[in-house]
Amino acid sequence: METTKTQSPYFLSMADLLIGVLFIFLIIMFYFALNFSEFAKFAKEYEKDKNLIATLSKQNEDLKSKIEELTAENKKLVGKLGNAIKRAEIAEKKAAELENVILSVNETKIEILKKIQERLMKLDFRVEIDEKTGVIRLPQKEMFATAEHELSPDGIENINKLSMVLGEILPCYSKLNNQHKMEYLLKCDRLSKNKIDAVFIEGHADARPFYSPSIKNNQELSTKRALSAFNAITSNEKISRLKNSNNEFLLSVSGYGDKRPLPCFDAQEVCYSKDRRIDLRFIMEIPKQMKKNINFD
Repeated sequence: METTKTQSPYFLSMADLLIGVLFIFLIIMFYFALNFSEFAKFAKEYEKDKNLIATLSKQNEDLKSKIEELTAENKKLVGKLGNAIKRAEIAEKKAAELENVILSVNETKIEILKKIQERLMKLDFRVEIDEKTGVIRLPQKEMFATAEHELSPDGIENINKLSMVLGEILPCYSKLNNQHKMEYLLKCDRLSKNKIDAVFIEGHADARPFYSPSIKNNQELSTKRALSAFNAITSNEKISRLKNSNNEFLLSVSGYGDKRPLPCFDAQEVCYSKDRRIDLRFIMEIPKQMKKNINFD
């Protein structure tokens, strides 16, 4: 009787080994299959990060370039600021100089007004001064009769006093030729560097109407009164030759009628009395130093 052949144990071991290897391979493949989606996702994120890095790098380079431009612009602005500060300091200095010049001119104008007032008071002719506007006020009752433009006897006496005082004081503040300069160097306390540009003799009237066969209204009355005072004052040779730095005659005439009343809170009759007046308005020259400093360039 023929017996069945038994399989080789070696063959069984190789088969088991191959099956094991196949099983491991399948496990590995299964692992990679499971992780492939994660790997693809990782690759996608990596590519995205790579692009982001490239974008940020480009932006960083652009920012560096912009920073360099801003740094250069900042240097320019710092330079401009420095120049502006210097110009501001120069302007401030010149403004201070101009302020000192203006103060000096105003002080000189007030000095003139006070000198004239003081000397007239010594001659028993009382006048008012307005330091702010540079005006000497001559009261009407000391100069003219009501509704008259010709000087009264008292007016002639007072205007002669005024003319004499002006002849003593005004040359010290006016343009003088060499001959007269030597003369007034002795008469004046000093020859002022601040000069008078003009003296306006201004006539004023109150608002009340009046009747006169020779004068039609207050405007004409005020102008004729100013002209009467002008003619009397300039009859003094010392005044008639006075000129400003532009070689122009120093005195001039204007009439304002009742158009420039003074502020007044008294009784109406008192206010009318104040409005009937002759004003001498002093205008000072603009010093050369001030004209020069007005240009800040």
